This record gives sequence, structure tokens and C-alpha cells, in this order.
Amino acid sequence: MQSSEAEVVRVSREAICRGVKELMEGRKERIATEKSQALGEVVRQTVEKGGSSCLSLTKLVDQLRASQLK
Repeated sequence: MQSSEAEVVRVSREAICRGVKELMEGRKERIATEKSQALGEVVRQTVEKGGSSCLSLTKLVDQLRASQLK
């Protein structure tokens, strides 16, 4: 066979479908993982000292303490 000639390879429709499905599922999984990691970082920041959830909880505790002292 000469280098200018291309070899023909036949692939079944089922094999192509399986391959495309595997690629798409892998892509969806990767996107879901990236989104969950980003969300996890946001949540981590809110509960850290100085984060919004931490500040809200501190404010609630202070209000409860103040109401018990009255």
C-alpha cells in the first residue's frame, strides 16, 4: 500500500454510539464534579471565621445571651 492511500476501517453503528455515550457521560460527570467543587468552596468560605454563616451564628448567639440577661 502506498502512503497516499488511506486504509478503510469499518466501525459498527453500535460501537460509535457506545463511544459517543461514554464521552458524553464522562463530560457530564466532569462538569458535575467541577460545579460541586466550586459550590463546596463557597460553602467552606461562608462557615469560616468571618464568613456570612459564621457571622450570622455569632449574632444569633449574642442575641440569645442578651435576652437571657434581661
